[in-house]
Amino acid sequence: MARRGDDAAVLMTARDSDSPILPVDEMERLYQFRPDVVDWVLEQTKIEAESRRQLQRECHLRLLAERRLGQIFGFLMGISGIIGGSYVAVNGSPTAGGIIATSAICTLTVAFLDRKKKEDEE
Repeated sequence: MARRGDDAAVLMTARDSDSPILPVDEMERLYQFRPDVVDWVLEQTKIEAESRRQLQRECHLRLLAERRLGQIFGFLMGISGIIGGSYVAVNGSPTAGGIIATSAICTLTVAFLDRKKKEDEE
């Protein structure tokens, strides 16, 4: 609290939180000021908390679906590269077939390692 003379005072408070509920001391002050609003604030807090939980659930489900889809497409790309390389190798060009199959597997490996590196940095 900063004072300037006997008649002026400034009280500054700061609160940084993503919690939907007010601190107890603020709830008590609100109750002294407007007791009927406290129940409304608590009800709105419950509604917001449920909304946050629902959004969190949806976010996790979509993230899981995205990862699964990425794994499926990565598998299909790898198998396609191996099958294509094998086909080319069997039909008379073993060097080109080996290069095709190896490049498909190496591309997936580089993508995987790059993603791991980015996750470790975060």
